[in-house]
Amino acid sequence: MTPQPLQKKINLMFSAVAVCVFLVVVFISGFLEYQRVRDEFSSVMSARINVARALMKNTLSYTDSLVQSLLHNVPPGRFDELISRFDASGYFNLSGDSFYILDADGKVVHISKPYSQYKGMDFSAMVINGYNRKNHEYHYFQSLLTKESVVTIQYPLYNKYLLVIERGVENFISIMKSFRKGRLYEGEQLFVLSEKGRVIYHPDELLMTTRYNLGFDLRQKTESDPHGLFSFRYQGKKHIAIKENFGEPAGWIIYYSVPSSVMSEAIKKVLLHQVGFLFFLFLLLFSVIHFIFKRFFSRPVKNIVGALETSGEDNNLFLDSSTLSGGIFEFQAIVSAIQKRDEEVASTVERFQAVLDSLDAIVYVSDFETYELLFMNSYAQNICGECIGKKCYSSFHRGDSPCEFCTNESLVDEHGEPADVFVWEYESKITGQWFECRDQAIRWTDGRLVRMEIATDITGRKQAEEALIAEKERLSVTLRSIGDGVITTDVEGKIVFLNKVAEELTGWRSEDAEGRPSTEVFKIINEKTGKKCASPVQRVMELGRIVGLANHTGLIARDGSVRSIADSGAPIRDKESKIIGVVLVFRDITNEKKMEEELLKVRKLESVGVLAGGIAHDFNNILSAILGNIELASFRLKNEDREAEILLSEARRATKRATKLTRQLLTFSKGGEPIREAASLAELIMESADFILRGSQVVCKHEIPENLWMVEVDSGQISQVIQNIILNAKHAMPEGGTITVRCANVEDPAREALLSVDKGYYVRITLSDTGVGIPGTIINKIFDPYFSTKQEGSGLGLAICYSIINKHDGFLTVNSSPGKGAVFTIYLPAIITCGKKVSEKSQPGSAVKAARIMVMDDDSMLRELARSQLLALGHSTVLVADGEQAVNKYQELQDSGHPVDLVILDLTIPGGMGGQEAARRLLRLDTGAKIVVASGYSNDPVLANYREYGFCAAVAKPFDLGELSRVIECALDPMRSDSTLLNS
Repeated sequence: MTPQPLQKKINLMFSAVAVCVFLVVVFISGFLEYQRVRDEFSSVMSARINVARALMKNTLSYTDSLVQSLLHNVPPGRFDELISRFDASGYFNLSGDSFYILDADGKVVHISKPYSQYKGMDFSAMVINGYNRKNHEYHYFQSLLTKESVVTIQYPLYNKYLLVIERGVENFISIMKSFRKGRLYEGEQLFVLSEKGRVIYHPDELLMTTRYNLGFDLRQKTESDPHGLFSFRYQGKKHIAIKENFGEPAGWIIYYSVPSSVMSEAIKKVLLHQVGFLFFLFLLLFSVIHFIFKRFFSRPVKNIVGALETSGEDNNLFLDSSTLSGGIFEFQAIVSAIQKRDEEVASTVERFQAVLDSLDAIVYVSDFETYELLFMNSYAQNICGECIGKKCYSSFHRGDSPCEFCTNESLVDEHGEPADVFVWEYESKITGQWFECRDQAIRWTDGRLVRMEIATDITGRKQAEEALIAEKERLSVTLRSIGDGVITTDVEGKIVFLNKVAEELTGWRSEDAEGRPSTEVFKIINEKTGKKCASPVQRVMELGRIVGLANHTGLIARDGSVRSIADSGAPIRDKESKIIGVVLVFRDITNEKKMEEELLKVRKLESVGVLAGGIAHDFNNILSAILGNIELASFRLKNEDREAEILLSEARRATKRATKLTRQLLTFSKGGEPIREAASLAELIMESADFILRGSQVVCKHEIPENLWMVEVDSGQISQVIQNIILNAKHAMPEGGTITVRCANVEDPAREALLSVDKGYYVRITLSDTGVGIPGTIINKIFDPYFSTKQEGSGLGLAICYSIINKHDGFLTVNSSPGKGAVFTIYLPAIITCGKKVSEKSQPGSAVKAARIMVMDDDSMLRELARSQLLALGHSTVLVADGEQAVNKYQELQDSGHPVDLVILDLTIPGGMGGQEAARRLLRLDTGAKIVVASGYSNDPVLANYREYGFCAAVAKPFDLGELSRVIECALDPMRSDSTLLNS
C-alpha cells in the first residue's frame, strides 16, 4: 500500500468522522421530529373525532330524550294518545323519518300518516331483540318504508308491544355536514361505520346511499401505534387514520383519516429546516478543528520528519527540540525520545556485530536478486576474505553463476513474502567439510528482500552419525534375525524400533510406529478380565530390572485381533550403566494355548468317558438281571395270564430302550469299532428322532418305504448319528420348523452324490430341515474335530457322526445354503437276503440239542440268572466266578470224561482273570473248545472282532432268552445261521 501524507490522511479521517456524526445526528433528530409530528397529528385527530362523536351522540340523545318525554305518563294501551303526542311534536315529520307500533307478532298496529298503507303488515324482520330488552336499542339498516338508510330506536312497551322510531341518516347526521366546513387538513375524511362495516356516514354520499361495506377495505389496515394511529389503503391511496367506538349505539365506530402524504409533507418540511441548520453548524465546527489541528499538530510533525530525512549518512541526528516542536511539550518529548533511541540503536548495532563476530559459524546476507553480499561476520571473512559487494556464489563456491542448489526459491511463499527458516545440510566440494545451513528471507534496512544464512560446521557430528548408523545397522540385522518379536523404546516409552516379527504380531510397520507411545503400539490386556495391563516399559523403568508378563496376557494388534503372548522386558544401559531405553521380547503362544486347551478338553472327555463307561457297564449288569428275570417270568406265564404277559412285555420293551441308552453312553465313552448286526432302520430312525424332539416346537416327518433294505449296523452308534444331526437341526430352528427324514434304496450312490465308490446296494437316509442353513465359508469345516459355531458346543458331534458312518463303510455328505436349511445324506451298505428275513428272531424254547454249558461271571446274581435261562432252554450249566476257576473246572470235567460243550465268558472280571485271557488258556488246553464272549461293554473291540481272539460268537449284555438261544445255536452249529453276532 502506498503511504499517504499525514495531513491528507487526517483530513480524510476528520471528514469521515464528521459525515458519520452528521448522519447520526440527522437520523436521531429526524426520528424525534417524526415522532413529534405523529404525536401532534394524533392529538389533533383525536380532538376532532371526539367532537364529531359528541355532536352525533347529542343528536341521538336529544331524539331519545324527546321520545322518553312523549312516552311519559301515557296510559297502557292508549296508542291513540301516544300517536297524537308524536304528531303534535312535529319532530318526526321530516322526509325519511317515521314511527310505528308493532304487536307481539311483529305486525304494524299504528304507523305515522304518510305510511298508513303499511298498517297490518308483518315487520317482525325489523325487530332485533326489541321485545326482550327493558331499554331502548339502536339499529342501522335499509327502511322498508323509505327504501333508504335509516337509524332506528326501538322502545319496548307493555304486553310486548314495540315502538320503533326511524330517522333518515340524512336527518341524523346533518350536523356532520357543517363539521366538514372547518377542516384542518387537505383530504381529511370523517366517516362512521356500523358493527358490520357498512357506511353510516361518509362525505361520499354514494357510499351512504349504497350502504357500501367499507370494512372490507379496512381489513388490511396496520396495527395501531402507541399514538392510536394506523394506516390503510383506499382507492389506491394510503391514509393515516384514528378511530373511536361510539359506545352507544353499540358497535358503531367513527373514523378520522388524512392522506399519508399530508403527514409526510409536514415531516419533510421540518427535516429540511433541521438538516440545513445542522449542516451549517457542522461545517463551521469542522473548519475550526481543522485549523487548530493543522497549526498545532501537522506542522510540528512535518518539521520533525523533514529533520529526520536530512540527517547525515552516519545516522547522527541533530534535532533542535525548541524549534521543531512548535512550543508544544509533547512534541518536545518526542524529539528527545528520538534522539535517545538513535543513540541506543547505534549501541545495539555495535553489540549485535560483536555477537555475530563471536559465533563459530558463517553468517552472511546477500541480495535476493543480484546475489551481492551485503554483510559478513568476521568468521566468514577469515575464511573467504573481504567479500562485501561480491557475488556469494563466487566468494563461497568459486562459481561463475548462481549455484544449482541455491535455496532462494524455498525461502519465500507463493506471494513472494518471507517464509519459515529453511534448514539443510551441505558438503563443501572444496574443503570436504559438512555444514548445517539455516536460511531465511528477511527485509533489509531499505525494504528489499535479502537472504540471511547461518552455516555451522558439523563435520565431526556427521562422522559420529555415520559410525552410529553403521552400529545401528549391525544391531538391526541381529534383531531382524531373532525369531521372537523385539521392540525397543527410549526412556520416555516412545517406540524406536520394531523387528519383522514384532511388525507381524502388532500390525504396525516400524516406520509408522517410530516415535509413538509404546502403549499405543504394544497394547496388552488380561485375556480373562479384558482389563488393560500395566505397561511393561513403565515397569522396567520403575524397577530397573528384567520384568516378565503375567499369564493370560493378550496383545491387541492394530486390526483389533488378539493374540496370546509371552513377554519380558529389560532395560537398555549405556557404557555408564545408565538406562537409555527398554527392549521388549515377546512371542505368539496362541497356538500353544489352543493345544493346551484342546488337550484339556480331550482329558476331560476321557474322564467323562471312563465314568460313562463304568456307569454303562454296571447298569448293563443290572439291566441283564432285570431283563433276564422278565424273560423267565414271561416264559413261565406263557398262555396262563394274558394281562401279566402284556405288562411283562411293556417292561421288556422299556428295558430294551434303557439298553440302547447305555450302549450310546459306551459309544460316547470309548468309540471303537461298531458291533454290527442286521437291522431295519425305520424303527431306529423314528425312536431317535422322537427322543430328541420330545417337547420341542420342531415337527419331524418320515418318508420311509416298506420295502427298505436291511443294513448291518451298530444300532447304538447309528442312533447317536441320527440324534446328533437332528439336534443340530433343532438348534438351527429356535422358533420351530420341520425336519424331513427320507429313506430310499440306492444301487449306485456315486451317480447321485458324486462319491468315489464302486457300484453296490446302499440305503440312503436324507435328513433336511428348514433352518437358517450353513454359510458356504464354513461348510467344509463342520466335520473337523472341535469346530463349532456355538459357544457352548464341544465341536465333536458331527466329527463323531462322520467317524461312525465311515467305520460302517458308509458315507456322510452335507448340502446347504444360507436361509434355505441344510440337507445331510447318509449312505449305508445294504443286506440283500432271500427267503427268511434276517430280522426274524428265533423264539426261546425252539428245538435245540441239550448241552452242558459253562458260564463265567463275577456277579453271582447274573450267574444264577444264567442258570435259570439255560435250564429254561433245556441245557445244563456249570457256574464259575473268574478265569482261573473256568480253566481249572474245564480241565477237571474234560479229564473226568464229562467235557463242557460250550463256554460263555464274561470279558471283564474285576480283580481276576477276564474272558480274553481265559479263552487263550482254554484254547491252549483244547483247540476245539467253543467259547462265546459276553460283556457289558458293548463297544469293546473284542466283541466287534471276536474271531481274532479265539471266540466263535459274541453277545452284548443285557440279552434276552431269544438272543441267548440264537448265540448257542450259532456256536454249536454255525451252519444254521448266516449271522454270527446278534445284538438287539
